[in-house]
Amino acid sequence: MNGLDPTPHPPIVEMVKRCFRDMQAPVSLCGPALDTLWQNPYLERQCPLFSLRNLRELSQECDWPQVESQLRRGQEVLLRLPSLFSGEETSSVRLLPCLDDGALEAVFALFPAPAAAASPLELEGAQRVAAAFSQSYRTKLTAIFSALPPLARRLEESGDYTGQQLVERVNQSAYRLLRISRNVEEIAKYQSGNNPFLPQPLDMGRFLENLCEGVRLVMGRSGIPFTSQIELDGVQMQADQGKLEQALTNLLSNAFLYTRDQNAVHLDARLVGGEVVITVRDRGRGIEPALQAKVFEPYFSHGPDGGFPSTGLGLTLCRYAVALHGGRVLLQSTPGEGTTVKCTLPVRKSAEDPVLRSESPFELLQNRYSALYVELADVCQLPYA
Repeated sequence: MNGLDPTPHPPIVEMVKRCFRDMQAPVSLCGPALDTLWQNPYLERQCPLFSLRNLRELSQECDWPQVESQLRRGQEVLLRLPSLFSGEETSSVRLLPCLDDGALEAVFALFPAPAAAASPLELEGAQRVAAAFSQSYRTKLTAIFSALPPLARRLEESGDYTGQQLVERVNQSAYRLLRISRNVEEIAKYQSGNNPFLPQPLDMGRFLENLCEGVRLVMGRSGIPFTSQIELDGVQMQADQGKLEQALTNLLSNAFLYTRDQNAVHLDARLVGGEVVITVRDRGRGIEPALQAKVFEPYFSHGPDGGFPSTGLGLTLCRYAVALHGGRVLLQSTPGEGTTVKCTLPVRKSAEDPVLRSESPFELLQNRYSALYVELADVCQLPYA
């Protein structure tokens, strides 16, 4: 977002850059209308959830006219962050007004630093450990994935139905391990500030239609109806296709996994006030109110029997990916009725580059290791080759 530097207040922006560029705390500078003008590298690396286009994105419940009135009077504002957004009920952002001749010129936003923030060396070490862990897993998984196709063919030729079932279980377990290794490495990259964000012009309607058709094809045997309604004709925006694909397949995987009788999953996408709003809705088990504020925390996992069914990284990665696009993830859930997760993505356009081609549903299926299979491994029919 450093590319958003404005022209109206260059002296202020340059002064803030000099003062806060190397500060080991998340800081941003906003204009009188609370639009982000600049944010320091620490915020971009360590706190992607605070990478906002406008401070109003922090909360829909906040009385923003009152906040702006206080700032225009030169009063400091301490704004409590929503627990679902920050993961900490007591977290707050401090807004400091900058007045010139009695008029509000700019607003400093001082965000809470991550709890127990690690040093750069610790973060680099964590990333190396995660990379080594992932590489070790993938080396062994390569051998397993290579051995399964000929084994499956032999069992099919011999009519060994029990053996085929066992191979399917091994194949599914291998995909689950691949997902774990990917997610652990991915979260380490985010936490070390070394997870590249690579936006390109993307036709959002076509991208989502292809993804949903791919999901329908791989989930055909699940018995859970999946429908979609995408109203994004001609909507193009800057987006990192890989990160969005991982985020959305994760949301869909949860919708299919935590199921019950009469479950159905629906994805809706439309343009609302300059934002692409993607909603994933299910009629599954739902989430207890006491757990809803925790589901986006790294490594938090809670199964219906009280166990730990996963690493608890999927929703965290989803929230990080959406935040990098300047968006938010909101969750509503009622136990016994279902869950709704809404992702908002501000439409950022670029007329300079050609629109990135989205993979067709069949291309998604042909890639044995696509996010479609890896993220949906718990619930979909998986390929052997």
